[in-house]
Amino acid sequence: MVDVFKFKNFTPIRSDWLIGKGEMAESIRHFDWSRTALGPRDEWPSALRFAVNAMLATHFPSIVLWGPQLCLLYNDPFHKIAADKHPILQPGMPAKFAWPEYWDFLGPTYDRVMQNQESVFLEDQLFSKKLQDGSFEDAWFTASHSPIYSENGQIAGIQVNLVETTERKRIMNRLHESESSLKEAQRLAHIGNWVLDLRTNIVKWSDEIHRLLEIPQEKWKSSYDVREAARIYTAMVHPDDRDRVLQERNATLVPSHPSEKSQHYEIEYRLMMRDGRIKFILAKRETDFNQNGDAIRTIGTAQDITERKALEAELRAAIEVRDEFMSVASHELKTPLTALSMQLQLLNRIALLRDADQKIVSLGKAAFLSSQSLASLLDELLDVTRIRVGKLTLDKREMDLRCAAIEAVNQFQEEAKEKGSTITVTTAPIVRGDWDPSRINQVLLNLISNAIKYGEGKPIEVALFIDHRSGNASLRVKDYGIGISTEMQTKIFERFQRAISSDKVTGLGLGLYIARQIVEAHGGSIRVESEPGMGSLFIVELPLHR
Repeated sequence: MVDVFKFKNFTPIRSDWLIGKGEMAESIRHFDWSRTALGPRDEWPSALRFAVNAMLATHFPSIVLWGPQLCLLYNDPFHKIAADKHPILQPGMPAKFAWPEYWDFLGPTYDRVMQNQESVFLEDQLFSKKLQDGSFEDAWFTASHSPIYSENGQIAGIQVNLVETTERKRIMNRLHESESSLKEAQRLAHIGNWVLDLRTNIVKWSDEIHRLLEIPQEKWKSSYDVREAARIYTAMVHPDDRDRVLQERNATLVPSHPSEKSQHYEIEYRLMMRDGRIKFILAKRETDFNQNGDAIRTIGTAQDITERKALEAELRAAIEVRDEFMSVASHELKTPLTALSMQLQLLNRIALLRDADQKIVSLGKAAFLSSQSLASLLDELLDVTRIRVGKLTLDKREMDLRCAAIEAVNQFQEEAKEKGSTITVTTAPIVRGDWDPSRINQVLLNLISNAIKYGEGKPIEVALFIDHRSGNASLRVKDYGIGISTEMQTKIFERFQRAISSDKVTGLGLGLYIARQIVEAHGGSIRVESEPGMGSLFIVELPLHR
């Protein structure tokens, strides 16, 4: 049995002095305290009585440690902190036996209170807490340790009030990790951020701004008066960009209309480094306004895009070389190809006139068609080059689209017949407008050719009329073939895109891209309506005059 610790000269108290309800109040009320160092509850000194009642009355986790052995009592809110130790912790158990795993830390703390007569406040102390299921988790507590004085003025115990700060600590840790991750991300992306409080005129910027500006560390400050910061930064902006930067900055300090809550801008400019190097900066800035329309805060980012600019310059140079090569190569290849096509056409005529063997005639015809296909591919490549450099010119003149459509259909009647398709034309009597005949013919030939290619030998319908509501000429080419999936209906108007895989059809996938560029250059539009297996309808709208 544990030795009983008793105080001399204590005043006997009534057995009903204990207040409060709850599990621990009932436990204290009915426990046989004579078996503990505290002795029978009726004989407890008034100081202990008051401490226990105060402990039971508080909503904070609280414990009382009493006597030389620091016998333990605790309240209901302490249950959660006690975790797997509740209800194993016996009333009156010496603290050393209650928490032996933490005694190296708790023992000296309690000694400071008992021996040095001082209160001890510990903030965010880390403990490994064992849960009811046997697992462990880190937990943080802030604890106040206050001495409890007996009737004779001696320290007889300790009152400990605790607050678990685990969630706050975890949030702070996550915040710290986020800040560290943000700094690392800014360093890797060469992006710095800054905040200007226009009410205090103090600007703060991140470490990456320091590295971006290459300000010596000994001159670095985390915050500046805005006038000093503006002087430092503006002096580094390239003289040719300075006025533009200042104009953009000033524009964001005034709302464009009274109800506007913020104003932002994005701008690229150059900075001059001390050694003469030039840095390219992408800056973004947003200003917030109060209800009176006064600017109160500006936040922004600055990113070093020097490497990107260098790569863009190299890429532009490479593309220019490629385009020049393609243009020259296309022209050079077209000359002998044109001659070859003419010679093949002449040979075909001679073969027909002299009643040559049918196999020779067929081979000659196939060779001529192949030369025509190759010429068409070269034209497409040359057109793409022209489009990219903005040299797709139009030679507009008045033309009848009806005649052009009929002529284009006639060119494909024999090919359509070989595929099993028929082409019908429905057109208004006259559809005249200002267009480039050569370019519009390209669009017609492409749409009809695609209808034959993807039409699966089914009928093809070409319709042409004037939409008097819009004032446009409307050209429609309809097939009943394989159709186009929804996700491909916008992609087919991009470069090198096909409705189906390239192993099933020939071509570069440039025809519809070029057709769209031609139609849009005329101020018109082109779109497709389609469902897989139900065919496709291509609709071209062209303004009559522009």
